[in-house]
Amino acid sequence: MSQPYSRRSDLFLVISPFFSIFPALLLVLGALSDPVQRWCQAGRSTAYGILGAARIWCFLMLGAAALGLAVILLITVLAARALKKRRASGVWKDLFKMAVLPLVIHVGLCGLMLNSEVLPLLGKTGADMKQIESSQTAEREVWFLPGSMAAHLPGYFGPEKNLTQYQVRDAGGETLTVYVPAELSFEPGETWQSSQTPEWNRENIPGYRLSLTDEFHLAVTVGETAP
Repeated sequence: MSQPYSRRSDLFLVISPFFSIFPALLLVLGALSDPVQRWCQAGRSTAYGILGAARIWCFLMLGAAALGLAVILLITVLAARALKKRRASGVWKDLFKMAVLPLVIHVGLCGLMLNSEVLPLLGKTGADMKQIESSQTAEREVWFLPGSMAAHLPGYFGPEKNLTQYQVRDAGGETLTVYVPAELSFEPGETWQSSQTPEWNRENIPGYRLSLTDEFHLAVTVGETAP
């Protein structure tokens, strides 16, 4: 602080914007919390529903970050108005410092999270949902490789593992990671045998036709094809 304050209440008003960072960050942490994510999921188990839940969560995160910024600005404005009404002098430089610090912290942390996780997830879920709505998902004939694991959509949104992650090989020999919603109740029968040739596998191992989204390779439908 630039100088001692004649009134302790003036000092409290000057430093109050700094402490606004705590409710601002609590709003963001609340949106990240498991109960809020489960509320967004709300029993959605289809591919479209899972994407929609993730999209709702993205908007909540954007709203929490914006509301946190508004809290910091509001407390700063209220403190400034109170100091002005009290005709306090020599406080404005310190008040500015106390307001800038939480703004930098909040914008920096939220900016990193939104840019790296929330905005990419928002774009990908929107693109995949449009594909499903327009029935323009990609059709692929694949063979499942051994092994699977419970998963959720890649990223921070994952209140529950409602997807099964598989590795598959398509007709062109490309290996893909695909996600099958638990709602489809799907388990592959025989899987690709690495000890055999690709020709042998295509002739003897059942293939499956998947309807997949482009961004997440999320299965909308699964159907067995003739071996």
